[in-house]
Amino acid sequence: ILEGIVGEMCRDPAILDALVHASREASAPVAALPECEVRRQIGALLGSVAGAFAGSKGLGPGIEAADALATERAMQGVPLGALLDGFQAARTNALLKFTEQTRSRRMAPETLVDALVELDSYTTQLQNQIIHSYRKAELSFARTGYAVRIQALRGLLHGDRATDAADAGLDEKTRYHCLIADVTDPRLAPRVEAVLALAGGTAGFVDGYLCCLAPRLPSPDKLAEVTVVASAAQQPRELAAAYRVCQAALASARLRGLRGLRDVTDLATLIAMDAYPQLGATLADTLLGGLDPAKDFNRLLAQTALAYLDHGGNADAAGAALHVHPNTVKHRLRRFAELTAFGAAGGPGESVTDAMRWWWALDAWLRQWAS
Repeated sequence: ILEGIVGEMCRDPAILDALVHASREASAPVAALPECEVRRQIGALLGSVAGAFAGSKGLGPGIEAADALATERAMQGVPLGALLDGFQAARTNALLKFTEQTRSRRMAPETLVDALVELDSYTTQLQNQIIHSYRKAELSFARTGYAVRIQALRGLLHGDRATDAADAGLDEKTRYHCLIADVTDPRLAPRVEAVLALAGGTAGFVDGYLCCLAPRLPSPDKLAEVTVVASAAQQPRELAAAYRVCQAALASARLRGLRGLRDVTDLATLIAMDAYPQLGATLADTLLGGLDPAKDFNRLLAQTALAYLDHGGNADAAGAALHVHPNTVKHRLRRFAELTAFGAAGGPGESVTDAMRWWWALDAWLRQWAS
């Protein structure tokens, strides 16, 4: 029964959510990492403890999970103390939930105590392995000069005026693009980092994402499968501001499933829109109140109108993008106009501002009701 309880906990998304929340709440550096990255590692550790508890043969793969966690957090710049704070918070939360589950099934107190002692033993082994692996990684980074270079990279992007650009391998007189890739798993970073490295500069993990400062842009055709945003070239001391814009741009690109190398200026409108989501929702309510999100055809009409605006009000281009005949686009727009004020005087086409308002409303509405 106890093994079944642990197994159920591992399969329960709500349990994992609670552990991730506890870990991020207890440690600011962990909270700064992408949530998906924290979730992946906690899930691996939880699974390893569950496997050890079920087999009673020691942690086995759990040691590898602890090694990976420690090495990756060291690469990401999370201090050991902050890593342990997050680990301990998740551990405590997991043991409390296990206790709640066993008590609800009226387990004998001595049975619960024995189980908690065994689970505590496994988590203590994991903690010791994390400490050992983290310090080993630190020594390795120190020998190769990686630690100094990446610490300087983080300092520049966080606006630390005491940071010397030369320590990051940069020239104060050279202008660099700031690039952020939607890569959070250090195991998947080498391929993308190799492409970024061809543009020169320095690459490494900052706030959980693979970042690069390069004097030129990498080849777009080699980054088609990953989202990468790039700023205009800036002096090293101006890169902190560029980094903040790139962070916002990456979030907007990811939200819409955009791939490839993207210039932040191409995402400027999306960045501005996403900074005020409530205004987008209000626009959707005001302009698209006649649409019923429960009706697939209404969603199709909204998608067609959005594509029409995306292509400058050109039905032929919109039809090509949607893989339908231009007459189909025109027919859908007429139906859309029957439900909204899309074709009314002062509607889209009258001014860039009006077109933007409709585009924003449609984008917000479609994302709100996306299945």
